[in-house]
Amino acid sequence: MSDSAPGAVLFLSSSLTIGGSERKTVRVANELHRQGWDVHVAYLNPPTTLARELDSAIPVKHLQRKGKFSFIAVKRLRAYIRQARCSTVLCINLYPLIYAMAARMFLFAREKPQVIQMINTTKHASKKDRAAMLIFRPLIKRVEKVVFGCRAQLDLWCRRYGLDPEKCTFIYNGVDDTKFSPEPASENPTLDDGELLADERGFLIGSIGQLRPVKNQIELILALARMKDTLPEARLIIIGDGSERDALQLAAEQHGLSERVSFLGQVDDVRPVLGEIDLFVLPSISETFSNAALEAMAMGKAVILSDTGGAREMVQDGVTGYVYHQGDIGALADLIVGLANDSAARGEMGERARALVLRKFSFERMMDDYRRILC
Repeated sequence: MSDSAPGAVLFLSSSLTIGGSERKTVRVANELHRQGWDVHVAYLNPPTTLARELDSAIPVKHLQRKGKFSFIAVKRLRAYIRQARCSTVLCINLYPLIYAMAARMFLFAREKPQVIQMINTTKHASKKDRAAMLIFRPLIKRVEKVVFGCRAQLDLWCRRYGLDPEKCTFIYNGVDDTKFSPEPASENPTLDDGELLADERGFLIGSIGQLRPVKNQIELILALARMKDTLPEARLIIIGDGSERDALQLAAEQHGLSERVSFLGQVDDVRPVLGEIDLFVLPSISETFSNAALEAMAMGKAVILSDTGGAREMVQDGVTGYVYHQGDIGALADLIVGLANDSAARGEMGERARALVLRKFSFERMMDDYRRILC
């Protein structure tokens, strides 16, 4: 590998499914390619939903993993690293690390790439995930760099798993503040109110995320039920899909909220919805550094986030939004009612939220950080 310039960079992912870390990977890979970097993408298994968003000139390799551990996938990865002359393998999430380290074992010293591990999980919710760290922990300690999504996550992992702080850094997510802007673009028309809710517009609360237990949208429905009398005009819009959809729809029905909660499913372009809502809320049990919340902030929306991961690094509590203790549904409902009843304060919060994004969480700043770790 040349010492004067970075060699090829391989982004290695379990799949190209729709998810926060996968979407970020596509955006970063596309931008590096646009800037002239030699970028490659490899994935272990379908789905490949996001493949269409990758620049068509970026080589993509399907490793065709079979079974619990696939030696043939390791062989294919080793061959591809050798063929593309990859100087860096960036592992997206933990599982691909097993394959990256196994492939590196069977390469000559001059061919071995540096391995950079991206950590996108803050807390392991299940016993299975916690047990898996018995395998991942020693592998993580052997990589050249470990990249977290925020300072709080970095500190937690270094403390819990004994990682070397000298090998660890963090990169905040960045948002395209031109694309996500309070000013509607010609290709970003606002939605007709009827597309969001069959009822009158009311006060619109929005939330974006896969419908999984960890995203905890049930808490928003329970908060809406608590506000039924104090804020009868409140409406909830949930974007995303997943295993919890039926349970969430049933909960809305049981609380008499079916007409006040809209499930829009997966939406390719969330900007029209973000443009219509009055407030963005994310009640996740575990979240590292939410892209969806950053996009809402970039569009000038006040946000309310549960106190997990880097929430307090993203939001200045009481200035650009609020942070509440997950599980305190009363506090969440009170914050929503307070902002609903004070449009001026809500608007000022939204303006300060966008200014914060421009200053600290722009896409350009994120790309500067990625170039720094790759060089």
